[in-house]
Amino acid sequence: MSFINMLRLILNGKKSKSLMKDGWMIDYEYSHISDFFYPVPLFAELNYKLIGVPENACFPYKGALSLGNAFWKEDQKMHLKLSAKVKVLGLPLKINRYVKKVDNRPTTVYKLWYDEKPLAVWHKKYEFGREYHSDVQSAFTLEAMGAETFSKTKNWGSNQILGHNGENECCLIEKFVHTHILVIHDSTTFASLWEVLKKKID
Repeated sequence: MSFINMLRLILNGKKSKSLMKDGWMIDYEYSHISDFFYPVPLFAELNYKLIGVPENACFPYKGALSLGNAFWKEDQKMHLKLSAKVKVLGLPLKINRYVKKVDNRPTTVYKLWYDEKPLAVWHKKYEFGREYHSDVQSAFTLEAMGAETFSKTKNWGSNQILGHNGENECCLIEKFVHTHILVIHDSTTFASLWEVLKKKID
């Protein structure tokens, strides 16, 4: 880390730490003591979620980022807890973890950038799945899913729906105790990064 960057962190009241994990050197920035997450396990978890969706639970969805756009807007109530950076194929992969309270309950948001471009957003709600059906309704059309399938989403056994808009973008909504939303803006780049990241642990 350069002297200028170190000085910037000090003036902003932040701390820095570098760790070697899974064969990758990861640079962290944080304001308070926090649990460190690691890029490779995080990518592994997200990839596992994507490949685990049954084929009959994949549908086109309406609009471009009906759920994803809001996360990239400035939000004073969303507090940055930890930032991790690692170079992959010579370009920076950055992952920020935020915490935000909604209706007096916490939510966690991970934002991912690659080469300084938005790559993905992962929103973990803690509401015991109460918003799963409404989130599905806001992202998927009744016409695209069909009335029978659409009506089952409230108590669907798999509790997973993967949508795609035909422009290299996908959206996964699942009920895994709580509602999780994953929006990937560039699925080709995401898949390529995972192939590189996992090579050092295979």
